[in-house]
Amino acid sequence: MSSEIQGLAPKVYVFDKVNDCRQFIIAKTKEYCDFKFIVFVGGQVVCDLIRNIHDFTQVEAIIILNKSQLTEDEAKITERYPKATHAANSQVDVTYESAASPMKIKVIPKTAFTDPIKFSFTNNQEDNDDIGILTEPKERSFRQHNEKFIGRYSIFLYMLHAQPYSSSKIDLINLLKEEDLATSDQIKMFEDTYSPEQAIPFYTRHGFIYENLNRALRELNIRHIFLFRFILQDICYKLRDLMSREPDNNELTIYRGQISSPQEIAELVGAYQNQSIVAVNSFFSTSKDRNIAKFFLTGAQSNLCDGTRLAAIFEIIIKKQDVSQFLPVADISQLSDFPGEKEVLFAPGQIFTINKFDIIFESGVNIYTFKMVLKTGFKECLNQVYTKVEKIRSVQVHDPLFHIGTLLAEEERFQEAQDLYKDLLSKNVNEDINYACYRQLMTIANQQHNTHEAKLWFDKMNEIKVGKTASPNHDDGIPIRTEDYSTLRHNMQEIQNLAGNFLSLSTHDLCQALNNDENLSNRFENLNDHVYNMVLIMIKNKQYTLAIHYTEAALFSSSISGIIPLRPSLKVKFYIQLGYCYQELKRNDESLKYYKMALEDKTHCSPDDYIRTVHCVGKILETTNCYEEALHVYIQLAEDYNNNSNIGNREQRHEVEECIQRVMSPLLPTE
Repeated sequence: MSSEIQGLAPKVYVFDKVNDCRQFIIAKTKEYCDFKFIVFVGGQVVCDLIRNIHDFTQVEAIIILNKSQLTEDEAKITERYPKATHAANSQVDVTYESAASPMKIKVIPKTAFTDPIKFSFTNNQEDNDDIGILTEPKERSFRQHNEKFIGRYSIFLYMLHAQPYSSSKIDLINLLKEEDLATSDQIKMFEDTYSPEQAIPFYTRHGFIYENLNRALRELNIRHIFLFRFILQDICYKLRDLMSREPDNNELTIYRGQISSPQEIAELVGAYQNQSIVAVNSFFSTSKDRNIAKFFLTGAQSNLCDGTRLAAIFEIIIKKQDVSQFLPVADISQLSDFPGEKEVLFAPGQIFTINKFDIIFESGVNIYTFKMVLKTGFKECLNQVYTKVEKIRSVQVHDPLFHIGTLLAEEERFQEAQDLYKDLLSKNVNEDINYACYRQLMTIANQQHNTHEAKLWFDKMNEIKVGKTASPNHDDGIPIRTEDYSTLRHNMQEIQNLAGNFLSLSTHDLCQALNNDENLSNRFENLNDHVYNMVLIMIKNKQYTLAIHYTEAALFSSSISGIIPLRPSLKVKFYIQLGYCYQELKRNDESLKYYKMALEDKTHCSPDDYIRTVHCVGKILETTNCYEEALHVYIQLAEDYNNNSNIGNREQRHEVEECIQRVMSPLLPTE
């Protein structure tokens, strides 16, 4: 080492490995609080060392030596990290001569421990705030809003179950390059060495992983979460595996130190007073050692004096039996580069309650302490999520990404929803999912006043359901009997007249117009009558697939948006016609589903429709050799005849007796 460098400090320490240097700085700072460091680095470890020690507040400067020219990655590092500079030996003594002035400050290493966490709350009191369920200011860590908590939680759960594509790793690499989220060396290393088994070491070791992933989760950046989701899932899978190895009665007390704003502390105190449920939106690290947690916050002591930042320690008690398998928690010390930190990692979406709040004076600092326990039975907090899921079940799409798009569309985050649907379309070959995506894209186009695009998406739906030449927009597209053609065209024209003027309205404006104008509401109710008449003509002409297309569209519009009224009796008729169409197409499962949906609402089902539907159900069950189930159906109808003399004529009553005898025959012993 040159004499110029040796003269800069009272003592010189030399290291060959980045981790040895990092651990030395931590240890020395804990032992002597007024230690400070000027770090000189050269060779192949420049980028790695700077990333690992730059945010230690005790490190005053990192000087790159013995390099006549920096590499591209090293040049980017010096731009991103202000303490890092490239200098010749002769310049160091002059440039950093003032660095020898005494300075009392502790170290804050930048690891997953210092990555900020955000909380969401549910209040016991009614919240009148009109903030959407998915929006959140980036600079805020806390938001007390029930809807927002539920929306964020549901999106995370859907994303956790969304299967990655074969191109997921390449897609993420492209994102890292496009948005300059990692250096070329980091990207190359990730491309060459990442594997699901290495997910946790990659997370704890590399800031471009934990910083970008957690930032996406905190800010609900759908595109970034979407592209990072395979890492999200890999980490959760590994945490689940580690957790399964722990004793069933395992109980831990763990700690987390964090620097927070006064407003964030106030909201946490409010959550304690109101016994609100607290959710953490991202991965977050804790330690079994309170001193480690304290060490990671008291290094900012000089920033706590002006009152703009406050120190907080979270003490969390977890029992294994309270931890969800979907949201695992595990000790990852054995996988970490820093086992001395005794790190316990939480998956995103954890739910807590605060049992105790206190303020203690320790090491010259007021520390706000919050004792928390992991909340069990979180389903009771997510009723609104399940309600939304129930509303979209009729779509019969099981891809979680599709449902994320639905939530985004409901919140009018149209561009993100469109991007998600288009991505699904580009990667998917499932016609049901593609059809549902086109339908959602058509709905969004209408809400954005883009009727031309809506028409294009509608044509795509037709291509899937009935083929390119079977759209009713073409006069020769549907083989319809001459005597029925004029009636069909009349109903289609009425539908266009009723709906055409309102396709460009937003959901909110259309709802408001319907509420303010009773005649308009009645006209819209008539819309579905015309759809039903059109469907009957299609069925009469054996255009079953096309009839299904329009019937399902009418049911979807009513069940999802609630805008276009649909009388219960008409809904039952739609169900019956769907059952019939699917039965004619030999799609028995779909047919049974809709027939049974019609029978579930006997109140609005006419006696004749009820009898015919029961016979159709029985016939399908017989066809599929489900004789015992068919027998129960026929017996129920016979009991209905006995209990109500107003339904069923003599011939119908005799017919059900024959049906019972017919299905009993295969059930009787052969002897």
